[in-house]
Amino acid sequence: MGIPLSQTLLEKAEDVEEGAPVLINRKVKRVFSDSSDVMSPVKAVPTQAVKVDETVEEVDSLEVPKLELKMKEKYAVTMSVSVNPGDFWCNLLENSEEHQIYQDLLQERYTDDSDVAPESEVEIGYICVAKFCDDEQYYRVRVVTEKNDCGKLEVLLFDYGNITSVKVSELKKIRAEDLVLPQQGIHCKVAGIAPDSEDDIWDEKSYSRFEELTFTKDLFIVPQKLDHQTYVVDLCENENSIGELLVQGGYAKK
Repeated sequence: MGIPLSQTLLEKAEDVEEGAPVLINRKVKRVFSDSSDVMSPVKAVPTQAVKVDETVEEVDSLEVPKLELKMKEKYAVTMSVSVNPGDFWCNLLENSEEHQIYQDLLQERYTDDSDVAPESEVEIGYICVAKFCDDEQYYRVRVVTEKNDCGKLEVLLFDYGNITSVKVSELKKIRAEDLVLPQQGIHCKVAGIAPDSEDDIWDEKSYSRFEELTFTKDLFIVPQKLDHQTYVVDLCENENSIGELLVQGGYAKK
């Protein structure tokens, strides 16, 4: 079940110390602002670096493969970014440790002195590497806005779901070998429910209740369909449907 990272990352790894501990930081903090698009910081905890064969040929275009989930199949996940029941990101639990090792590897590959992304190539959809201001760690990112008058733009940390603002001059050119690993972040919304409000917008109480039900919980998703790159899923903790609990509590409607 799922798509093990070992198929794309650890097959190339060598010299990994057997039994080395890998720590996963599962704490997610949601941040509110005037925009519902602001996503919460997720801090990766680098622990053990691996050596990877870097003899990867140059590529003509910057694309990262997507994880393809099977419909009606059950996947254990961890919540990475919680915006509301209609907008959240998660990661496959079975990939967590291997993904953490990869994040550690990124910190070795990229530094402040790494090659800067050519500004002439930077546009919406451009894939590169950037430092997340909350933890000063490097992540694979995709540009999601145009540059503003201050020379900044917003990027999506597509392996987690965070959005952060960075200067164009701080974007790092991504190496070819870092386009191999599939995108690890899974963008989802809960199936079969809608905001229980006149304006059809999730309110603060709904945000908070959804976070209470999912924060650091053992969750699983069952994809029902794919809607414009977003998986519409049944989201459950053990045998409890998160959607049903929201409806029963008056936080959502069917």
